[in-house]
Amino acid sequence: MKFGNVRHTMVLLSIVDNKFKALFNSQLESYDLSFKTYNMLMKIVFREKISQSELTELTKTDKAAVTRGLNHLTKKGLVLRVKDEYDKRKTEISATEAGKKLFHELHDLHHDIFAVVLSGIDESGLDQFEATLNIIESNINDHQSRMSHE
Repeated sequence: MKFGNVRHTMVLLSIVDNKFKALFNSQLESYDLSFKTYNMLMKIVFREKISQSELTELTKTDKAAVTRGLNHLTKKGLVLRVKDEYDKRKTEISATEAGKKLFHELHDLHHDIFAVVLSGIDESGLDQFEATLNIIESNINDHQSRMSHE
């Protein structure tokens, strides 16, 4: 295996990811949201009700960043935080109607951006790309698991 080509591919993947996020962030600016807060809102809308620890795990984001994102979404009236009536340490997070409406509007925008970015790539090419990324992720997870058990 030529590792020079692999390094180039991994750098290119990072560049493409950064460019995609920058493109989407530029579209989100007028909504006073970022890709990260959009991603949080998406997870909340899809789950209907979610705890902050679940959201942290689902978004693969640290607790402080999730708290900042939730504070922003709450301040904008897009999500609600409700304390569990039996266990005040737990907070349940859900999307407001305004949050759901905005998410669906942004989801359409996200879909439109994907259509532009992925134009010229057929479904089998996308399937192969996803399969390759899944293998890479699995290999990383396996390696991390082995490292943590040593």
